Amino acid sequence: MKLQELRANPQRNAKGTVIEASLDKAKGPLATLVVQNGTLNKADIIVCGEAFGKVGFLITYLSHILYRKYFGKATL
Repeated sequence: MKLQELRANPQRNAKGTVIEASLDKAKGPLATLVVQNGTLNKADIIVCGEAFGKVGFLITYLSHILYRKYFGKATL
């Protein structure tokens, strides 16, 4: 079996897929997404169809707060 070398450019704007979105009473709008290429930073604008919003904070599945999200790392 041969492994593929998958690469992405961390210098470009983030591009990815929204897996799930919800509205939390305490935290406000939340979205779970997968960044497929680029880097998602705090205060970036996210556009999904007709909806859009600004990134307030990035949290990992272990509840660690991030300021920058690279591709290939699980984050809420």
